Amino acid sequence: MSEPPVPASPPLAAPASVERQLHPLSWVFESVRNLRGAITAAFFIFFVQQGSVGPRFFFLFLAPFLFFTGVVGPLLRYLTFRYRLEEEELVLRRGVLSRNERRLAYSRVQNIDLVENPFHRAFGLAVVKIETASGGKAEATMHLSPAAVEELRQRIFAHRQSGEAADPATEGAPLPEPSQRKTLLKLDVGEVVRLGLIQNRGMVLVAAAFGLFFQQSFIDWETFGRWISRWAATADVPSVEASPFVLVVGGALLIGVWLVLLALLSIAFALLRFAHFELSRDGEDLRARFGLLTRVAMTVPRRRVQRVWSTQTLLHRLFGRISIRLDTAGGGQDDGATGRHWLAPVGRPEVLSPLILEALPDLDAEPLETWPGSADEHWQPIVRRSWKRLFRRWTVLSGLVLVLPVALTSFYWLLLLLVPLALVYRFVARRTIDSRYYALTEDAILTRSGWLSRTLSIVRFEKIQAVAFRQSPFDRRHGTGSIHIDTAGSSLGSAVSLDFIDETDGVLLAEMLHREAATRTFRWS
Repeated sequence: MSEPPVPASPPLAAPASVERQLHPLSWVFESVRNLRGAITAAFFIFFVQQGSVGPRFFFLFLAPFLFFTGVVGPLLRYLTFRYRLEEEELVLRRGVLSRNERRLAYSRVQNIDLVENPFHRAFGLAVVKIETASGGKAEATMHLSPAAVEELRQRIFAHRQSGEAADPATEGAPLPEPSQRKTLLKLDVGEVVRLGLIQNRGMVLVAAAFGLFFQQSFIDWETFGRWISRWAATADVPSVEASPFVLVVGGALLIGVWLVLLALLSIAFALLRFAHFELSRDGEDLRARFGLLTRVAMTVPRRRVQRVWSTQTLLHRLFGRISIRLDTAGGGQDDGATGRHWLAPVGRPEVLSPLILEALPDLDAEPLETWPGSADEHWQPIVRRSWKRLFRRWTVLSGLVLVLPVALTSFYWLLLLLVPLALVYRFVARRTIDSRYYALTEDAILTRSGWLSRTLSIVRFEKIQAVAFRQSPFDRRHGTGSIHIDTAGSSLGSAVSLDFIDETDGVLLAEMLHREAATRTFRWS
């Protein structure tokens, strides 16, 4: 009699990965970040608000609330947060009573950003931001030690290289060696100073300082006026009534001081953010390091670049410079701290084509090296007569704006302002339409626009998510339309918009873009 077969024992489960915690001081830095707004509110209450109601309200109601949300919350997050480095994914777990577990596949990671300020470096930790294609804020923001950061980066990069080796689309192509690092762009101090003058970011702070200065009674203006009068009498300076030239010179000096302060603050902001900027390519990754006090390390795979676009404002042209950015599928808008959307914050126009070709390899470089013109076969213009629509639109709107003051004051001579305005509108409308072109290559669409501020946008067909051809009632009347192209990184509006294109050409172009996007395999990695 045969014995019954012994059931096979189930296979042993693979040992779970070791759970790791954040840096022990992570909750302290998160608390400080959360309480920065509370410090600003306290300053406003104690030094700006008048009376004693504000401080009592702060201590009785706001202070306990801010303590629990700004201190207790980060501490509980540190005590309950765990992460594991699995073979294929990163597992994040938090909570005790109500547990929340998230799994981020390494293959879906779009960007890895590393931020270190002087306090981070002093206490041996850094902020790591991991972003996927979901957009919006980062999927994971963790305070880790340098060793933990390196372990996480190696795990993600190793999985990416193994995925590229197994990708049928790249079968037979040599994989780049990790040691093949090529420096693409370095910014010296002079370039960063030019960037500060171009961006002019000190305007906000100067305006706020002037507003607070004149709003509050920090200075006894009556006493200050008497002091100025006594100084003018002693120095034998003529009064404003006797010499209006004094008022003109004083106003010019005040404007000059304001402009100098604005320029110095703008330069300081640029130096703090973009000092020691260096862009390099390591294999298939674009890497950038920059920052004076807060150092940022950016990593973006070239395959995940959705759009590359350059801007050249009037100040750019005055300094002979250009700025180049890129969009990826993750992270939404640039938050200003990482600056990962900058491919080149500032540079000479000669770097435009080489940097774009580094971000978008195998792109046809001929349209980049030629400027749109009648003899250029690459760039196609839009409907040239469309300038009349812009001219009529702006003129009618200006006339409607002037109707109300004319009706209230009976100053009919104000309508004469429409004559010089119409001349200006005619010139601007013609230049605006004449500067809009588009070009098609074998795998991308390029658009140029602007005559004072010039913009170049490039989107590859394989990154197109949606194509729309739209017509307003005015478009249908004039036989024109607009094409809107969306990519995975265009969180605000369309990645590329092409207005005032001929209706027949627009329909054919939209169909062609849709067909090219549908026949190509969209790649997240």
